[in-house]
Amino acid sequence: MLSVLGFDVQLSLSNVSYGSIEKFVKTLDIGCVCQIPDVSGVTRTITGLVFMIMDLNLKLPHLCRQLVWFKGNTNHFIFQFSDDGAPETSQLSMSIGSLTLWNLGQRVRSRQFQYLLHCVSLNEKHDALELLWQQHTEEMLLLEASVFTVSGKECTLEFQPSADMSWQSWACNELNRAATYPSPYANVHKGNMDTMGGSIGYSSTDLRKPCDSSDREKHIFMVSSYLASLSKSLTASTLHTKKLAFMAEHGIRQLGSPRIGLFADRVKPDPLHCEINAWQHVLDLIYSESVRRCAFDKFIQTLSAPVGVCPRISTPPDTTEIDETAGSAEYAFDRNDNLERAGSESASLSPEMSFQPGISLVEMSKKAASANMSTMLETSTTSLSSSPSDIYGCGLSYLSTKVAEHYGDEKKRFNKLSVRLIGSQAIALAQYGYRLADCLQTACETEGEKVRRLALGKIMQHLRNAGGLFNKIYVNNPGDISQLEEFCQLYF
Repeated sequence: MLSVLGFDVQLSLSNVSYGSIEKFVKTLDIGCVCQIPDVSGVTRTITGLVFMIMDLNLKLPHLCRQLVWFKGNTNHFIFQFSDDGAPETSQLSMSIGSLTLWNLGQRVRSRQFQYLLHCVSLNEKHDALELLWQQHTEEMLLLEASVFTVSGKECTLEFQPSADMSWQSWACNELNRAATYPSPYANVHKGNMDTMGGSIGYSSTDLRKPCDSSDREKHIFMVSSYLASLSKSLTASTLHTKKLAFMAEHGIRQLGSPRIGLFADRVKPDPLHCEINAWQHVLDLIYSESVRRCAFDKFIQTLSAPVGVCPRISTPPDTTEIDETAGSAEYAFDRNDNLERAGSESASLSPEMSFQPGISLVEMSKKAASANMSTMLETSTTSLSSSPSDIYGCGLSYLSTKVAEHYGDEKKRFNKLSVRLIGSQAIALAQYGYRLADCLQTACETEGEKVRRLALGKIMQHLRNAGGLFNKIYVNNPGDISQLEEFCQLYF
């Protein structure tokens, strides 16, 4: 049974010999998988994998018609390479390198179109991976410099790096940019954060720009010269401390030559990983602020509570139960909706609202409005007086247990959270994180604390808007790209 263009087709193989099938299978080029010497893992060559993907998509008409070409460059294939590892724990680690093709359009988001490049039973930053990526990138440079004929068509290739910021820092042989520098992708450091009018980009007028090969070489030379000037009797830890202090003072993040060579200049932000890391930082800030204000109990309760109302004491008998799994539960519990609903229900059931002879519709409307207003005011008073009994949370109960464990260790209490967000948790924080900022408000809040709380709320608002914009954009739609540019100018 075969699936062709969405239809299941059954073929009879009764007249096909095993020899013919075996001969056909041997002609399929799926890329040779090689054992990595002295390492538990396998790898493919870039050349074999790339030509297999190109040949498959050009040879089959229905696949060829779905290919997307950028800037009118027909038959110009753009491959994206990345590496990711399993969470680094005491257990054995694993690293998986993959290739995908931007020309696949929206299919590039599917894991079915992430082609395995290598699989190694080592963490993603092991020395063996450094040699492996050196081999991969040297192969990429050779392929980019040539024109190839595939399925009768002249084709050119381009390679772009993309992965989480931790691996990108390792691949570029830099300090972990996500933790050290305000901008992971531009030459922005603590020494020039107060520059007014600074922007990030490649224009000659930009005050802040991404590092290029010349910057990297200059920084490597500066660090090497500084280390050579130090006393040879210094211990390794002292030498390392002085090195980091020198790099921080001069805004240097380059530790050595990039492990992916010239492709380090092409490193760009991946919206998904940027969004997750940004919300990780925001959560750290709110957590530390809650600890400083002795409001951790309120913070952890808000973090873990369902997105709908969570009763702490009791709930009114007419409160509607909402399934936590239902979407947009937040809006079902909007307080204004409750007030309007309560007012309209009371008015409709009130005896005065029944039709009475001799009374005009205008007078009845006035009575109805008066009754509605009275009911709404009474309901509002009750609601406001009982609001401390109800909590609107973020629905992150699992994450809250990890945060509580971190807080319970007095030695780590004032450190950054030792938890890592995943995509769904970042989305939940984007939707309901403002409640965490609200829970920081206390009765004895100072003016400085109020400013910090309001600033955190504004940060979360802008970050949510930015994430929403990027998540709606399709890179192969020129209209979406121009719309994104307009939105960015509007918001930022």
